[in-house]
Amino acid sequence: LRMRTAPDESFTDFRWQGGYNALQEDLANYKIVYSVGDRFLRNKLGAIANINLDSYNRSADTFSGGYQILADNSGVNRQVLNNLNLNERALRRSRIGGSLIFDYKIPLGEVVVNGIYNRINNDGLQRTNQFDTNREYHDYSASQFDRTTSIYQFSSNIEQQFKYFEYNAGLAYTTSENNAPENYYWSFQQQTALHPDSTLGVDERAGSPERIPGYYENDPSQTFFQTLNTSSDLTEEDEITTQANIKIPFNLSKNINGYLKFGGKLRYKDRFYNRTELNGPGLYYGGGREARSVIAAEFPEFGLTEDGSDQIPIDNFILSDYERSNFVGGDYPLGYALDQNTLRRATGAIERAGMMYHGGGSVQDDYEGDESYKAYYAMSEIELSDYLTVIPGFRVEMDETNYDAKFVSFNSPTAPGELPAFSDTSASRSYEHFLPMVHVKAEPFDWLDIRFAYTETISR
Repeated sequence: LRMRTAPDESFTDFRWQGGYNALQEDLANYKIVYSVGDRFLRNKLGAIANINLDSYNRSADTFSGGYQILADNSGVNRQVLNNLNLNERALRRSRIGGSLIFDYKIPLGEVVVNGIYNRINNDGLQRTNQFDTNREYHDYSASQFDRTTSIYQFSSNIEQQFKYFEYNAGLAYTTSENNAPENYYWSFQQQTALHPDSTLGVDERAGSPERIPGYYENDPSQTFFQTLNTSSDLTEEDEITTQANIKIPFNLSKNINGYLKFGGKLRYKDRFYNRTELNGPGLYYGGGREARSVIAAEFPEFGLTEDGSDQIPIDNFILSDYERSNFVGGDYPLGYALDQNTLRRATGAIERAGMMYHGGGSVQDDYEGDESYKAYYAMSEIELSDYLTVIPGFRVEMDETNYDAKFVSFNSPTAPGELPAFSDTSASRSYEHFLPMVHVKAEPFDWLDIRFAYTETISR
């Protein structure tokens, strides 16, 4: 990555941008960029500093549907709707970044040193209003996520051009982190949700999808807590790279000249990933009595009396004052807007009561390992005459990876708080590739250009 170096004249640059998101009626959108640069020590030393900040509302409303082909009463095949998914995705994406670049002029060349930092955060909430026309179910779900990715890179490069050869060499270190410490998913379901006067036959399901919500009856007293999941994941990666290239020109005769170029590269990477999944107890089919008692104690204002019910209704998890007249262009209803703050409090109460189970991903997705890459090459460009040029060369690549992970047995159920049964496993792989190439270009006449190329390469 070659960064610009400071010009001869000092400079300062400031830019600001703002924006409005009409979908969420949000004015808090901005981008700020500030740069400053100058040269010192009789122009030998240059420095540039940059900083950038931005934050944007990246929200979106989406429609999706699943379809199949069914025959109606007259035997005619029709394309009918199986499920209708209406999604409100409220997403805030923010960045902060900066760089510092130094360049120093040395005899016949320069040294460049730079540091770059960049962090991006995605903080969002997704609400889904789903209609299942096969089972006549009406589902509501919400997921909340917060993910931050940070990257820092330090690199240095030197290059010089002497009379008989030129070279460049570089060293770079990069570290990155991808962290999502708190992710939640909640769902509620109303079974037998059709309006008493409605049917969903082939004709109704083959009609316009905008009509589907009208066949359903919204009954919060019959819509119950179904699923509760939480997760967190962390990826860390460190990489160090060094490389060098040397170019030697030659002139063997009046008509034969060109250059020889060769170089090498070393790269080492260390990578780590850890995931934690927690699943709540069964909340819909008779398994929610204990969870209902926990939530009743946490939220006495809900009035969840001991009436013999094992289920938790959706009533008290709805934002009653939240409306969107422009949801999916106003063609579909938003449905119940689930209150993520109340749901997070309920999740915390259930987790503190020791009722959360580890999912397989808490173990089977975890891994750590390292990768090493070595390569070297040589090539030449030879002008055999005014009209014939040959470029031969080869590259050798050697790659090795070593990773440790875990194999999970799903046949052994776990108690709350316990990890699934697992065994350690590891894998190593190494290979070497020799990759030759040759290019030939001939221009015997001004109006004729003949080219030939043979190349071997690999794709990973």
